[in-house]
Amino acid sequence: MKREKVFHYMIGNVFILLAINLLFGIGSYYQYQKFVREINLYVGGITEKLKEQYPNITEGEIASILNADKSDSEILKKLGINDTNIAIISLEQNKKDTVLLSFLTTFILDTILIISFVVILRKKRKKVEEITGYVQEISKKNYQLELEKEEEDELSYLKNELYKITLMLKEESENAKKEKDSLKKSIEDISHQLKTPLTSIRILLDNLENEEMEESLRKEFLHDISNQLEKMNVLTISLLKLARFDAGVISLERRKFSVCSLLQAVQENLSILLELHHQTLEIKGDENIMMEGDFHWEQEALTNIVKNSIEHSKPNTKIMISYTESPFYVTITIEDRGCGISKKDQKHIFDRFYKSKNASSDSIGIGLSLAKTIIEKDGGTIHVDSKEGLYTKFQIQYEKK
Repeated sequence: MKREKVFHYMIGNVFILLAINLLFGIGSYYQYQKFVREINLYVGGITEKLKEQYPNITEGEIASILNADKSDSEILKKLGINDTNIAIISLEQNKKDTVLLSFLTTFILDTILIISFVVILRKKRKKVEEITGYVQEISKKNYQLELEKEEEDELSYLKNELYKITLMLKEESENAKKEKDSLKKSIEDISHQLKTPLTSIRILLDNLENEEMEESLRKEFLHDISNQLEKMNVLTISLLKLARFDAGVISLERRKFSVCSLLQAVQENLSILLELHHQTLEIKGDENIMMEGDFHWEQEALTNIVKNSIEHSKPNTKIMISYTESPFYVTITIEDRGCGISKKDQKHIFDRFYKSKNASSDSIGIGLSLAKTIIEKDGGTIHVDSKEGLYTKFQIQYEKK
């Protein structure tokens, strides 16, 4: 159906072209007739002039004079007639030559125009079919499309615009695939993380059905169930937070606040944990240093990092936090004298659900990943430096606005 429309369009334009040339031919014909009338008037004038000068001259003699060659044109000049190198016979021959030449010229021009039109139309038709093919491929999610580099006509411009749209769709498709793969991996990780505590709870509950169980052991089992539920609760809350960040639902509220007040809030959050591990937290820095960010979420991020340091440090040790500023950055450094992190583990400690070989049994491997997500969303960066058996140092930098 589309090809028939293109063919009809081509035939219609050919007829228009022929009509234009027909009008041109009609105009040329009337111009020629005007030329003939002017020549006839001119010849009539010459005849009248000859009869006035030579009353006895015959028509045959007049015809002989009018059909004379250029060498005999002096006769007309003596009669006061100029431009006499026009002969009746030559005029008749010129008439035929003019008609023939006009016809041939019109035919050649028509042929050239028609051929050019057909070539251009075929070229455009080919490009239209090519673009149609690209659109069909895009609808099949095949985004392989080349950019038009040389030609600058309307269809090439359309193709280039289509190329830009293709790149955008390709990028969106790749991002969607990455998000899908990430979601799949997250679901697999969540399933794996929940499987262990759920299995443990089920076993403990089965054992609690034993009526002959000692009360002390029953309390111990109930305590274990409570710990497993708390672990699942922490895991679920952390995953929901990460999911909200991934979906772009959370918008961070930026405002200026004291770095000292932020770190004191972190210390208060972990005071009980520090006491249980018989550890202390030391904070050093200028109380006047200010930073810009979301106080609530930065508090959560730093709490997760310090909590990681506490869990990986020995009792009766100190966790040190220092903060400084430069013309461009505010830097917070969290350092412990714990078991350290191996070079291999340092590459993955911010990955979700990753547990290093020194991780505690209660660790779910999501705290540092959430901390990194929050810090980077708030315009900061985080780096780790560690040596096994000696120390671990986290350095967080926030660019000044």
